[in-house]
Amino acid sequence: MKPIVTLFKKEFKEHRLILFFLVVATVVLDLYLLLTGSSDSAKPLWVLAPYSGTLIILPFLLAHAFTSEWKSDTAYVLLALPIRPFWIPVLKFLALLCYAGILFGISTLGGYLVYVRFYANHVSISTADFWLLSALFYFSWTLLFFSLVTLMEAAKFSVHRYRGLLGTAVFFGTLFFWVRLSDPAVRWLDRIGHYTLTLRIEGELITQTIRFGEPLWIAITGAVLLGLAVLLFETKVEV
Repeated sequence: MKPIVTLFKKEFKEHRLILFFLVVATVVLDLYLLLTGSSDSAKPLWVLAPYSGTLIILPFLLAHAFTSEWKSDTAYVLLALPIRPFWIPVLKFLALLCYAGILFGISTLGGYLVYVRFYANHVSISTADFWLLSALFYFSWTLLFFSLVTLMEAAKFSVHRYRGLLGTAVFFGTLFFWVRLSDPAVRWLDRIGHYTLTLRIEGELITQTIRFGEPLWIAITGAVLLGLAVLLFETKVEV
């Protein structure tokens, strides 16, 4: 158990300066939005900026966590550790997922404070609904992006030549099948259930139905891709 904990700490600390920068940038942006202007139409777009930024940046950090092992010749040291090989992608994945959780909490708190100050008089939504819906869509996409990157890097680890070509093939192949299967999968998953969201807009009560099909499909795809990556590391990757 100790090597696993040690490896997780190493993975978590690897990009801590970038995490610090992202946290500071998010806080500064939220403070700027809170302290300036009024309820103009552009503010919601700026509130969403930290979400889109982290969903773009963090997958690249995850990819770098894998590729840096080859460039620094530490991949062989990792694979020689007294742990099962599948722990390598799992711990890298979890370390960056912790980053995503930290940034989500700060971004959503800032977004909620902006909403309370500038928009609560016009559009009313409960605190629980605000956080639940934000988490539902943020973490489903995070799981998909992280899992796709992890599978691409696991495929690279499983061969000694043409790693870049194989990673590209995995990306486009996964994207192709995901798009082809999305419509029927989402329609089927929509049967599982839905969430009823109650809003009050300019004093008028409005009920909105949020179906679970799309976020479930995204999350399930991510879980399958992560499982394939773990399987590759466990069966194909060798010292």
